[in-house]
Amino acid sequence: MTEELSREIIFESIHNIRDLGGFGTGDGHTVARGRLFRSGDLRQMTPDDLNKLRERIRLNSVIDLRSDFEIERQGIGRLAGAGFNYRNVSFIADGGNRAANEQRYRECTSMGEFYLQLVRQKQFGGRIVEALDIISRRENHPLIFHCAVGKDRTGILAAILLSVLGVADKDIIDDYCLS
Repeated sequence: MTEELSREIIFESIHNIRDLGGFGTGDGHTVARGRLFRSGDLRQMTPDDLNKLRERIRLNSVIDLRSDFEIERQGIGRLAGAGFNYRNVSFIADGGNRAANEQRYRECTSMGEFYLQLVRQKQFGGRIVEALDIISRRENHPLIFHCAVGKDRTGILAAILLSVLGVADKDIIDDYCLS
């Protein structure tokens, strides 16, 4: 990827946030900057972080990939009442409750196995389609999607999205490795 500007944006309390724009595609185009962002959890954002999302990014929509259990237990923080179009599309289709998580972690000996378990869930394909449908709608841009850390579930969606857009596998892997 030829990069004139940094894709990473520094926030006080939002980690692992970056612009997915700037990547070249196989057909000679470039993924537009300033439209799609990935990040870690937004719950702990400061008032200055919220202002930066509004003023610098001009954020319109948020896709939260966390489980129902995570949202119920942790909430959504300053996103509540912030005026963004908020959607939860849980990438843990079984709800991510404590019993399901304990079973999942007992069965997984690596992150690769964890990813395979996620994508093999019966509803996972539908969740990917739902997220991509939201992302595909211009009126939702600029848009940010996130999970708890911005690495696993966010990384899966970013990889699928960049692949659909025609970004080279090497660039997709490089983006994931930044997490």
